[in-house]
Amino acid sequence: MVRVKVAFYKGKGNFIDWCIRFWTRSIYSHVEMIIITESTGDVCLVSSSGRDGGVRSKRIKADHFNKSNWTMIDVSKELLIEQLRPFYVDRMGLQYDFKGIFLSQFLPLKRHSKDKYFCSEFCAEALGFSQPHTYSPQGLYTALQQRG
Repeated sequence: MVRVKVAFYKGKGNFIDWCIRFWTRSIYSHVEMIIITESTGDVCLVSSSGRDGGVRSKRIKADHFNKSNWTMIDVSKELLIEQLRPFYVDRMGLQYDFKGIFLSQFLPLKRHSKDKYFCSEFCAEALGFSQPHTYSPQGLYTALQQRG
């Protein structure tokens, strides 16, 4: 069985993480889509990461996601792996949208690049939210909590 979760980063991180938390008045600074293959324990991250240069997927060990650094929301019923895979494959390698995160999150201009992504924008679009560039990690967390 394959499960899809959204993981919100609340670990200490670096200066950029601190800036995002400060500006968005949140404990979260990053968000990832996680694909978990329960039979093997394999975990694959899918998101857009400034540290990694943009949209990417990478395999990691499941113990990377300790509860002190991450909050998880299961979206397996809302987003099947069959829907997520073509979404991220089509966007793989697109650059991180540094300008978009500044113009839509730090300044309330709601501007972004159509061919670049920041983390919460990527995840919000994968989940089918309209205007995904308007979501910060906290905004996406709140929206998913409201969905139930």
